[in-house]
Amino acid sequence: MSEVLPFTRPKVVGIAGLRSYPLIFLSTPYSRYSTGIQIAFEDACKLAGRLIVNGLTLYCPIAHSHPIAFYGQINPLDTKFWMRQNEPHIKAANALLVGELPDWKNSAGVRSEMDAFALAGKPIYYVNPNSLALR
Repeated sequence: MSEVLPFTRPKVVGIAGLRSYPLIFLSTPYSRYSTGIQIAFEDACKLAGRLIVNGLTLYCPIAHSHPIAFYGQINPLDTKFWMRQNEPHIKAANALLVGELPDWKNSAGVRSEMDAFALAGKPIYYVNPNSLALR
């Protein structure tokens, strides 16, 4: 895995501080989730829902793509296919919010999204899925 480049990000205070971003990309683990991709999808949706209720405008590729893969009969684990789908959303988003769900530190997809945001000089934040505390 590549390294995330260091950069300065704006300081925000809690979830409310992220409301100033017009579009946030929510990154969550998927393909190697220890309890399976269905639970990864459900956990991503639960977190996304809580963040939206708290006033954030976001795009979550797992919440968006998992049902499309299922109903569209697309391989949900075709990383190259889904990265091409995510690319315009990564470019459009103003910040990355990494959901610290189980296995997030070992996720190649999360790492790839972090690298893309770092290379673009966009801020990266981390959110605890239980408390919604940021770091």
